[in-house]
Amino acid sequence: IRVELTKEQRYWYKKLVEEVRIELQGKEITGTMAMTKSIRLRQMLGGFVGTDEGALVPVPNNRVRDLLDYAEELDAPFVVWANFTPEVDAICRALTERGITHCRYDGTTSDSRDEEKARFSAGELQGFVGNPAAGETGLNLKAAQTMIFYSQHVSAYVRSQAEDRCIAIDNRVRIIDMVSDAPVEVR
Repeated sequence: IRVELTKEQRYWYKKLVEEVRIELQGKEITGTMAMTKSIRLRQMLGGFVGTDEGALVPVPNNRVRDLLDYAEELDAPFVVWANFTPEVDAICRALTERGITHCRYDGTTSDSRDEEKARFSAGELQGFVGNPAAGETGLNLKAAQTMIFYSQHVSAYVRSQAEDRCIAIDNRVRIIDMVSDAPVEVR
């Protein structure tokens, strides 16, 4: 799904890239520095910017709307993978508002994980929203017929593990990537 950046996202993207250029000018760039800056850009594309003080500033975006438009057309169970807690928050809030049954599976759901997995696998819920890093080995989401990557993870291993949660020899799964034209997302 091609997601069009909002005017605000274009502003923030340009601003963050310029801040990185100024901050790193004349410095040797380490892998950690590059990864940190890349993650900050990815967070903004998902709908929020973290400040230096640790606060989150929402950034208007089309990603949740586009996800909901797509999800409403599905008549079978689906999984949405999102990398950041505020993204999972926004997705779950929007699905609830639209009346789409779902469960949450990330670092905030440790007490209810087994129950949520069982409800999804039993077909009681249409959606499963989780963080791919929480999708540990052994997590079986083979009830899903569609898997949507709301945000792209920087680790190919984490991506592969997330895909494996839904794919089996006898189970065909449609994999959808939500991406914008921002260079940090273009593969």
